Amino acid sequence: MSATLQTPDTALSDADLLDRTAAAVREAGSALRERFGEVVRYESREELMGALAANDDTALGILRPRLTALRPDAGWVEDELDGGALPSGEWWVVDPAEGNVNHLHALPEWAVTATLHLTNVAAGRIDAFWQFAGARADLLPGALLVTEAGGRITDTEGRPWTPQSAGFLAAAPGVHATAVATLTR
Repeated sequence: MSATLQTPDTALSDADLLDRTAAAVREAGSALRERFGEVVRYESREELMGALAANDDTALGILRPRLTALRPDAGWVEDELDGGALPSGEWWVVDPAEGNVNHLHALPEWAVTATLHLTNVAAGRIDAFWQFAGARADLLPGALLVTEAGGRITDTEGRPWTPQSAGFLAAAPGVHATAVATLTR
């Protein structure tokens, strides 16, 4: 039995919600792809920050209205949380241009919403991904993918991970314990 979302205009099944979310993410990715390719040298920090913001704004201009229309009562978090857990309820957790600096340098490792490394762990293409510092809330979508695919998410010492954790580890179940042992040496 499929769950159904009641919205003012329509009822969406989980599958429809996923399809429409994926379509919005693909559209935002396409818009960023149109901006991709030429390496530009930025003369100042302000120019670089402006280019990063322009990428975010391009993606958010597509994502926010489409996702908000799907779940009008859901909260909205862009990129990183300022700290603390989210209040109860539904939330859109969006990183509009993960790998934004890579994008500006014409490097292909960028994405909309979910981090590439965690997508690769979830798909079984790599065994583990870790990060010792800056274990940010923008890892949440990828952490969900890894968890749903049967992987393990912890901090680098094997404790439950939160956005406030000092480190982050996503690993296939068969290598998680070895990864923790290696990372804590």
